[in-house]
Amino acid sequence: MKNIEKYQKLAQLIVKRGVNVQKGQPVLIRIAVDQYEFARMLTKEAYKAGASTVEIDYRDTNLVVCRSLYEDEETLCKYKEMLKEDVI
Repeated sequence: MKNIEKYQKLAQLIVKRGVNVQKGQPVLIRIAVDQYEFARMLTKEAYKAGASTVEIDYRDTNLVVCRSLYEDEETLCKYKEMLKEDVI
């Protein structure tokens, strides 16, 4: 089995079993920017499962590391609190 086929099966597994996307459900995918091809597979599978909309939030892990290393502590703590509010 080719790698692409393995990733497609993994995308199906994530959408159907892991997340259990239901008809009419909106989906948010947070993924590293270098995984854009896998994000496309996940998006396709989510729509096939009935998702009403799929949003992709690309993250650059190098920039996250840079933020962690160089941003001042007070600002970094505020950012983490905003992330908690966004997820909940």
